[in-house]
Amino acid sequence: MNLENYTNTYNKRWINSIQNKDDNILVFNNPLNQVEFFYLNYNKIIETIIKKETNKNLEILEIGCGRGTASLYIKVNNPEHNLNLLDFSEKAIDIAKKNFKSLKQKANFFVSDLNNFNNQKKFDLIISLGV
Repeated sequence: MNLENYTNTYNKRWINSIQNKDDNILVFNNPLNQVEFFYLNYNKIIETIIKKETNKNLEILEIGCGRGTASLYIKVNNPEHNLNLLDFSEKAIDIAKKNFKSLKQKANFFVSDLNNFNNQKKFDLIISLGV
């Protein structure tokens, strides 16, 4: 399968996500289902790793960000960090932007395949889930 086929498949997946209202699964406590439970605990693990860093203003990249759940969790709890979200699906980036905007948070968003991601920034931490 080529990148265009993957992109079309995932764009359809994210359109369905909007229609099914599972485009924002961010929780900070008391998850209501298995997906929320998984993401909450994943986010807590990332936050534990971040707290071990001595640098207070980390440059963080999330590869295959989808909804932006992990990055948004980090940003809300650690506003001093700079978040960069990368996904090859434009629909996923649209959802991530919407979720960030709903909580009045800022980040940098990139629609690109990782192999073609041409960014001159250096990142202190790179995260990814299910990619």
